[in-house]
Amino acid sequence: MKKTNDEQRLASLLKSGARQVPENKWFTRRVLNKLPAQNVNFATIGNLCYAIALIAALVCWILFLRDLDVHVITVRDILHFAVLFVLSLTGLLAGIKQFDKEWF
Repeated sequence: MKKTNDEQRLASLLKSGARQVPENKWFTRRVLNKLPAQNVNFATIGNLCYAIALIAALVCWILFLRDLDVHVITVRDILHFAVLFVLSLTGLLAGIKQFDKEWF
């Protein structure tokens, strides 16, 4: 791939302003090549967080509906419903985006 003139100027500017690392006899390229591969899978961690949030939302909905008196609906019930609805919808859309990034 051929670099444009702007890319070459930017690369030289970044190299000129970069701080040089002092030599260290214990750290060599050979040591760097022997380091283990990174095993952390951030997608799995994200999916686990969404699953925990989904379970928490379901528990909150169950508690809300269990304590709801259908004969008397208060402003507090409406506010709880609105907050739970918005949080659940946001979590659901964020989870869909996490699992299928082509949608958004």
